[in-house]
Amino acid sequence: YASQLSLGLSSDETSEPYETKKLTAQIYTIDPVLDYGLIPLENQTIGYMIYTDFVFRGNTSLEQLNHVFQTLKAANIDEFILDLRYNQGGYIFAVKQLCSLLAPEEVVENEELLIYKNWNKEYQEKYADNPAQLEEHFDKTVPIDARLNLKRLWIITSNVTASAAEMLISALSPYMEVNVVGDITMGKNM
Repeated sequence: YASQLSLGLSSDETSEPYETKKLTAQIYTIDPVLDYGLIPLENQTIGYMIYTDFVFRGNTSLEQLNHVFQTLKAANIDEFILDLRYNQGGYIFAVKQLCSLLAPEEVVENEELLIYKNWNKEYQEKYADNPAQLEEHFDKTVPIDARLNLKRLWIITSNVTASAAEMLISALSPYMEVNVVGDITMGKNM
């Protein structure tokens, strides 16, 4: 956690360093959208996005995601491929945002149930009178010009796809056709 670090480089473990490098700590923010774009295929336009983490850094991370979806929506895509191969999860808030950008318009506008949380016995009883702790709903405050209003979605997975990524698949399945292509996901139970 130092603000600076010096590294000595040598040709083996016992020789004196032949060079010293100073490294300065910096804050680095990873954009969870590794890549996105359009795939032209015959008479269709297919949108594609590889999403690596369900991050939430306040409005900044949501604005980045909204911008990507505004670009895809403006291209009038016919199909959408969401690549979650390297996604091991993250924040429920980011899942809610992404689901609200993908789902059919009426589901988002009606703020349908996205997920129901099932806690251990102690917390389930504690939250029994507070539905906000037990449920998450689609968010109709996501920008309309970024909502794809899909009826069908293609998701690519791998054996490290986990947690919030798996939750997105389960949460969208009751409301739209979700086609999962790839490896069996991790099966993380959180």
